[in-house]
Amino acid sequence: MVLKSKIEYPSFSLFQRIGLAMLACIGLGIASYLAWHGFAASKVVGCAGNQIFDCEHVLNSRWSKILGMPVSVLAIGAYGAILTSLVVLAGTTRRWLRNAADNTIVIGCVTAGIAAVWFISLQAFVLGHFCLYCLTAHGCSIGLAAIATLQIRNLNKLASQSGESTRSHLISGRLVAAMGVASVLVVAMLQVSSKPEPTYTIEAYVVEDSGSVETEEFDPMSDGEVFDPFDVGDEEVEIEEEQVARDDLDLKEKAEDRPSNTSVGWHQKKGPRESGRVPLPTVAAILLRPSILLGGWLQAGDTGEAAEKELQVEEKVSRKVAILGRSVTLNSAQWPVVGKSDAKYMVVEMFDYTCPHCRKTHAALAEASKEFGEDLALLMIPVPMHSGCNDTVTVDHEKHREACKFAKLAIGVWLTAPGKFSEFHKWLMEAPEVPTTKEALKKAAELVDAEELKTTLESKVPGRYLKNTVRLYKKSGKGAIPKLLFPTTALVGKTESASVIRQMVEQHLQ
Repeated sequence: MVLKSKIEYPSFSLFQRIGLAMLACIGLGIASYLAWHGFAASKVVGCAGNQIFDCEHVLNSRWSKILGMPVSVLAIGAYGAILTSLVVLAGTTRRWLRNAADNTIVIGCVTAGIAAVWFISLQAFVLGHFCLYCLTAHGCSIGLAAIATLQIRNLNKLASQSGESTRSHLISGRLVAAMGVASVLVVAMLQVSSKPEPTYTIEAYVVEDSGSVETEEFDPMSDGEVFDPFDVGDEEVEIEEEQVARDDLDLKEKAEDRPSNTSVGWHQKKGPRESGRVPLPTVAAILLRPSILLGGWLQAGDTGEAAEKELQVEEKVSRKVAILGRSVTLNSAQWPVVGKSDAKYMVVEMFDYTCPHCRKTHAALAEASKEFGEDLALLMIPVPMHSGCNDTVTVDHEKHREACKFAKLAIGVWLTAPGKFSEFHKWLMEAPEVPTTKEALKKAAELVDAEELKTTLESKVPGRYLKNTVRLYKKSGKGAIPKLLFPTTALVGKTESASVIRQMVEQHLQ
């Protein structure tokens, strides 16, 4: 039975319809762009990542999808239904059709508004980051809900004055709210119950050169290219970085607190009978083989013969690690290693200290390391994702602003005191938030000889090292980080499961 009203209830006013149309069009445009981003896995323009706003973080989370498709598809449906209903209102005089259009608009607007509250809450309390595009669309949805709610109130007021019910024209506000809440609850339940999609991919490296493939039957670790992190030819390396000030590191005080026989990284500390200059034999040994700086680690007063002796010892204990389809071989003595160099398994990790996904993967690696114990070691390759030291980066994100500085500082710590690198690396990666540069400098000065660190950072060595980490990153195919590199495969992207890492290690490093 259809209730007939004694009075003619007005539809949305012209001003309201213009407002609805504008908000719905803006929302539809943003939702369409985000849906395209979700299906094409493309980069979002603008919205640089930082501690508050990070579109990539939000749009790549499990909450950005429902049943495998972007949630923005649902938003397209809601905005589309509202716009279609507005067109119907403008083009028909049939009362039943206008009533149906009004109800569709009200239900769509209120549902969109409740959904906006849900997704804003997820960004605020679950993800800890916001997406500017999403917030703009959610603002449009809340505006639509406000207009629809105002229309319900106006009609209820008019009905109260006439002593009638508005059911003949518009469904009750309570029913609209219930339908909106129910719709959002269904979406939320589907998101919570659905299995999160993998945030990583497994890439295989195929060696196209048949000659290289044949060598794998013999000793693939010793074949291919041996990658030397200091081999950059005569090219000058410049990094956009502030000079490390003596006051920032408190160098004088730190240096005075150190004993005079402290081990140094790659130049000598003045002693009672020393001039402070490195002997020519030592310089010659360093020039002939830069790995002395990395593996030999000269003690105060070492001669060139001692340096060569240290080098020979290091060469015996170093190991070759094959990656990228066994086309590249890394000498573990020339890279920072977390864990024992003679561990049963050694995984190569490309990472960035300012990368949120790298920090998540670090936690999973730490968990996996507990399971493997001393059998797992990590060869660390810092790849700062900032154009200041990485020419593959075309758009700089705010969150990576200090990436080059952190990487250079970590390399400086390693060059100065290799045994302290692991502690400094863990401190940087396990902090709840990325530390400031000043905090990192202070921590580094607490761990190593501050005077030696200052001299190391002022040299060209860390810059050359970063130049080559980027060169190796290019060889790996660039793309997303972190990357866990194995002889013929790579685990690329955020990996939060220690079991996945364990399976990859056991499968690809046997």
